[in-house]
Amino acid sequence: MSSYLLIEVLKLLNNKGFISLVAVFVTTIVLIIAITIINLSHMSFLTTNASINGKQAFYLAEGKIHLCMYKDEYFENEVIPRLKHYLLYGDLKNYKEGSIINLKSKDLNDEDSYNKVNIEFFEEDSRLKAKLITYSRYKGIYEKLVGVFNMINSFYEIELPILSVDSIPAEEVLNFQLFCNELVENIEINNNKTDVVPIEGLDFDKIILEEDTELNDYMAYIFKNGKLEPYKKVPIINNNLFLILRQNNSLKSNLEIKGLSSNEPLNGIVYVQGDIVLYDNVNFCGIIIIEGGTISIKGEGKPKVDGLIILKDYKGNISLLDDLIDKDYSEEQVYRYGPLLPNFVEPDLYLMKDFSEY
Repeated sequence: MSSYLLIEVLKLLNNKGFISLVAVFVTTIVLIIAITIINLSHMSFLTTNASINGKQAFYLAEGKIHLCMYKDEYFENEVIPRLKHYLLYGDLKNYKEGSIINLKSKDLNDEDSYNKVNIEFFEEDSRLKAKLITYSRYKGIYEKLVGVFNMINSFYEIELPILSVDSIPAEEVLNFQLFCNELVENIEINNNKTDVVPIEGLDFDKIILEEDTELNDYMAYIFKNGKLEPYKKVPIINNNLFLILRQNNSLKSNLEIKGLSSNEPLNGIVYVQGDIVLYDNVNFCGIIIIEGGTISIKGEGKPKVDGLIILKDYKGNISLLDDLIDKDYSEEQVYRYGPLLPNFVEPDLYLMKDFSEY
């Protein structure tokens, strides 16, 4: 009997030890789970916080690019002059402020003092483009951002030698008419291209551009008030000009261009509110704009035009020009003289991306 009681007591003691071990094991597991949950929660908090800070840094960087593109203080005074300088000279090496745009502290967030936006240029899909690059720092998170935009009004990059309502897609006709209206209403001679001779007149009857045999360069003979003798003569130095000839009252203005014996080209921009007569030995490089007039040819040959011809309210038969003029769209000439026109440089921001993804 005593042996039996002893065995039962030992069993009871063993069970109590087992329960204690189970209790310790369960407690340990619960503690581990609790610690894991706390760590995961903390990591989740840190990740969420970093994500929020990263987004804030992105928005701050985005805001700097928007300042450059949409605030006149930066767009007109910083971005546009750099784009025009690049188009005229091929780089920003001689641009006094360089490629860095410095934003004012008043336009920055209190927690982000980085104020520099860099501009770079490149070509893609036959279009000249630029990108603004900047970064922001918010609560220890850095975000580098790039904004990409087309530099030039798309009509100048269609790569057609003649732009008119007949040569562009029907769905673009209204936009083209607006484009032409803006161009002729705002065209003016106001540029820093010192090698271009400016000629502008509202009261001229006619201008004849022909060779000066002594200079072997072009001379502009300007006529007014119905007189047969020229009112004045203007030498076209280096055969490079920017000419604006507006309509004289109800009478159409008239421009005649004769070729040089050397066959050297006449270069630049010609805008005539009236008619143009091209002699068949003319070689022109640049942009010709005709409003409310016609182009006629003198001689049996074909004058050559490399660049672009823009026709607004053309009064002649446009289809005949294909047989009358040897014409080619020239990106080089369009880029060379386009910056002197009011609606040539028209940045169009279309992409904003993390720099590492671009």
